[in-house]
Amino acid sequence: MGFRVYKAGIPKLVTRSHADYNWDVSHDNELFGVAESRGDVSGNRNNLRKPGILTHMSPGISTVLPIGKRIVNRIERVIHVEMSRIGAKEVELPMLLSSDTINERRNEFGRELFSLTDRNGKHYDLCPTCEELICRMLDKALSPLSKRNLPIYLYQIGRKFRDEARPCNSNMRCREFIMKDAYSFHSDKDSAAMDYNKFKQAYERIFTLLELSFDTVTIGDTEHEFRAMLPNKKTLMEIAHIFQLGDAITTEAGLKYEGEGRMKHPVYLNSYGIGIHRLLQAAASQHADSEGIRLPQIIAPYDVAVIPCDENSEQASADIYTLLSKRGIDTFLDTRKAPINQRVSDMMNIGIPHIVYVSSVYTEKAMSCPNEDITMKIIEGSKKSNYYHQYQSPTYSLLQDKEIPDTIQRINVGYSHRSFPGEYTIPVSKLLQLLAVAR
Repeated sequence: MGFRVYKAGIPKLVTRSHADYNWDVSHDNELFGVAESRGDVSGNRNNLRKPGILTHMSPGISTVLPIGKRIVNRIERVIHVEMSRIGAKEVELPMLLSSDTINERRNEFGRELFSLTDRNGKHYDLCPTCEELICRMLDKALSPLSKRNLPIYLYQIGRKFRDEARPCNSNMRCREFIMKDAYSFHSDKDSAAMDYNKFKQAYERIFTLLELSFDTVTIGDTEHEFRAMLPNKKTLMEIAHIFQLGDAITTEAGLKYEGEGRMKHPVYLNSYGIGIHRLLQAAASQHADSEGIRLPQIIAPYDVAVIPCDENSEQASADIYTLLSKRGIDTFLDTRKAPINQRVSDMMNIGIPHIVYVSSVYTEKAMSCPNEDITMKIIEGSKKSNYYHQYQSPTYSLLQDKEIPDTIQRINVGYSHRSFPGEYTIPVSKLLQLLAVAR
């Protein structure tokens, strides 16, 4: 491989074929599902479909597409970090329950409960909620359960099923959906109340980090609901619900803790649920504009889009892509054989915040940077996102052995940010500063 030096212009691609990166296969395919029809989706019920986030299969059943899955992964990563912050441990619970698991609440679920029968005539339910199940799990895993073990915080992110009477092609009434559900177990009411507030504050922190506009609604003394505004529907949507459940469910499940003299005592249970797909709906709705979705970097599918504007800029684009990937930044390299305005429109549509244009024309332009106020806001958003997502992309590992010239940082590129007006001409070194990865 030859050593490349960037001077006045950007050389043609001569030392490495773009096939080395498998560009067209890996990136073009990732955008399948992005609607060809572009335009204002801020008031459109399809603001999850047009950016290629999901597609509806039938009423109440959707599939999440590659771009949408990236957003979901970022939302879930924030949740994992914040649950770890308060000491919650992740578990994985089955979706298939023996029919006796939720016997006491079967009437409560009524016809919303999906049930099935195996070849031997044994009845099962598809999991609508996990309070009874996690109590049974804890009883089997910690026997006897001691007061010294309490409190215990557990959570999972998994699928739930509800036979909705009126399922719809939104994430408000789904038959199958992803929920983050957490549970805390306590030796007394005071401990349950104290840790209930800990989880409540953690949930408010998560929604604030995701830059969602939400209300916390108090329902009695032991229940709160979190609601996000859907501007396109002019309504509030429940995105999370938390409860202090007392000891009724744990007692029914046979879960008690052992105290002095081996006496059995009731265990108090709290439950905390977040609808992951509802967060997706709320984020897309609240951040929609005339060009698509303007997502905050912390939940955007990629941090950066690099767009080579002509064939002569492909090599430099590849090197910038490699540089950013090796710094742990999730980067989309758009080398599709499509008009430049279409590629830019697609990057805006799916909500990538940092857009980089690579062309020799920028070497002839005077450098222009965002003003100090905008620069600080961009860097702040990058730092917040990097805290949760830097070095998490598989590309970071795949490109560690790729060599790039140090001089790549000195070339000028075009730059724009999805949340701020204007296009700038900056050196790649300045781009690294805006992404908070300069060394």
